[in-house]
Amino acid sequence: MEDRETTVRSRELGEALRAAMRGAGLSGSEVARKLGWSQSRVSRLLSGKRGGTEMEVVSFLTICEVKGAERERLLQLSYEQTRPGWLQQHGDRLPKQLRTLIDHEDKAVSIGDFQPVILPGLLQTGDYARALMTETGNAPPDEIEDRVAARLARQSLLSRSPAVRLTFFLHEFVLQLPVGTPEVMSDQLHHLLRMSVRPHISLRVIPAAVAGTPGSQGTSS
Repeated sequence: MEDRETTVRSRELGEALRAAMRGAGLSGSEVARKLGWSQSRVSRLLSGKRGGTEMEVVSFLTICEVKGAERERLLQLSYEQTRPGWLQQHGDRLPKQLRTLIDHEDKAVSIGDFQPVILPGLLQTGDYARALMTETGNAPPDEIEDRVAARLARQSLLSRSPAVRLTFFLHEFVLQLPVGTPEVMSDQLHHLLRMSVRPHISLRVIPAAVAGTPGSQGTSS
């Protein structure tokens, strides 16, 4: 089987298989010998570059004596590993720096973000994002809908399992700056309230009376 572009899921599967192998006290060469595979075949599977079939993943897990819920989780990952992540679906029209940031987000276990002017992309509603792109003129008009779709798809990170711990520090000005119509802002603020009750999301508002906060020149993505 030829190497292919890795996905978040194929890398996650590969890392989990590597952990299972180490937990069983085995090396890649020992797994290859037990399964009758080449070492390069094992290496590509562990790196996410080679899409293992269900039977191959089952065989690997059997050798490593992985059972129960973890076995079922990794089998589910093997079913989904070829499904492209949102960045691979939408990333060709995004700035290179943002693509790099999002690739790191996909692997993160915790994220902290400070924003002094506008809401972080992970917390924006579609209407807020659309109005922001339209009003700032930072995106060509014919790309706005694609970029909004990409931004909303990126928010799947908020529901990822295992959950990513997210802490957002927002300057008070962020909540006061009008973007779009009053209806857009009302919906956006209600969205923030809904997000704030999620156990893995923390929203902190920095009062305007606090001047000279570090990162006051920060930008949003």
